[in-house]
Amino acid sequence: MHRKPRARSHEHARVRSGAGFSGNSLVPRIVELSRRLEESSIAEYVEFMRNPRRVIWSNFLGGAARGFGFAVGASVLAAIFLYLLSAIIALNVPIIGKFVSEIVRFVEEHRG
Repeated sequence: MHRKPRARSHEHARVRSGAGFSGNSLVPRIVELSRRLEESSIAEYVEFMRNPRRVIWSNFLGGAARGFGFAVGASVLAAIFLYLLSAIIALNVPIIGKFVSEIVRFVEEHRG
C-alpha cells in the first residue's frame, strides 16, 4: 500500500525553508520562551501531576480545609443569628415576639 504524500501548506513550507525570518531572530525568541518556561516552574507542576499519591493527598488536604472552614463559618453565622434573635426577643418587640411565641407553641405541640 502506497500512501500519497500530503500536500504541505504554504505556511509549513515557508517555516521549513526559513523564509520570512530575518537573520537569527528565531533564536532569541526560543531563548526567551525557554527562560519564561523555566521561570514558570512548569517542570515542577508536571512532576507533581505525574505522582498520583501526591495529587490525591493534596486534594484531600484542600478538601478537608474547605470543609473545616465551611463548618466554622456556618457555626459563627448561626451563633450570630441566634444571638441577634435572642436580643430581639429580649426587647419584647410585639410583632416579632408574637411570631416567635407561635413558633415555640407549634414546636411544642408537634414534639410528640
